[in-house]
Amino acid sequence: MVYSQSWQGPPQVVAGSPALKSKLPGWWTVAILAAASALLGWWARGLRDDRNEAGELLSGRELSRLWRRFDRPDQRTWVVVADSTHGLLQDVRRQPVFLADYAGRDYWRTQEADEVAQLLKKREYTGMAELALAQKLAVGFGRDHTRLQTTFARHFQLRHLNSDNAVLIGSKRSNPWSELFEPALNFRFDYDEARGRAMVLNRTPRPGEQAVYAASIAGEEVKQGYAVVAFLPNLRKTGDVLLLAGASGAETEIAGYFVTTEEPFARFVAQLPRGSDGRLPYFEALLKTRRLGQETQRYELIAYRLLNP
Repeated sequence: MVYSQSWQGPPQVVAGSPALKSKLPGWWTVAILAAASALLGWWARGLRDDRNEAGELLSGRELSRLWRRFDRPDQRTWVVVADSTHGLLQDVRRQPVFLADYAGRDYWRTQEADEVAQLLKKREYTGMAELALAQKLAVGFGRDHTRLQTTFARHFQLRHLNSDNAVLIGSKRSNPWSELFEPALNFRFDYDEARGRAMVLNRTPRPGEQAVYAASIAGEEVKQGYAVVAFLPNLRKTGDVLLLAGASGAETEIAGYFVTTEEPFARFVAQLPRGSDGRLPYFEALLKTRRLGQETQRYELIAYRLLNP
């Protein structure tokens, strides 16, 4: 353990959670998802105009070392929120859908999910944690920051990862674009379809580390989860990418808190080597959370790596 910190954030309320779906008939669940997606889509579009002139939220000394990399006058920065419908359809099929199929929209044509797909394929459904983080970035960057673009994962395009900066919110299960950066990462998300368990695979465990960090599954009162924060270059090394991935919305919220709050981020950065030019090195960090019900009680940074992509 590198350090731990108690944290009391807002309860994680995500439309279409497993607890909600288990209590309602299937089509009631779909109807609720459809209504929620319409509201969330409207909110996401509104984020483009929700700016704050001061832009002080990301201005801490160490935070500015990270976020000024995404504030280049000649580049756009894309904030890509998760496509929770993508995760929902994988739950229905009980098998993963990879980026190649996601980008080609072939997974919508599966027989198992055909009726649900017909209703949801035109909806923009994401989690509250993802939208809250996108809004925080919009406010933090300021009203005049015209280069910051918020978009839905389904509408994002590969070419932006070659030329622009990006903040990808959500694990590859709900934001498949993060799959492109897995070869450079030590900590990778995986999912046990049969048991409904998210996990983080540790490719090269160090002394005291585990090879697999498995999140708790539904039905356990006290749950532990994991989040991965990774800062690395885009595909052509012409800009930067920040990955914020969690086993659930609660862990994604913690990942966002970690990179938008000066005190925990500064404690982490103090452990990293400081180059002569003062630039923040590329890194990935593994966070562990503890939840009671839907509310996160504490989190800890349990491992990190420097990246040399």
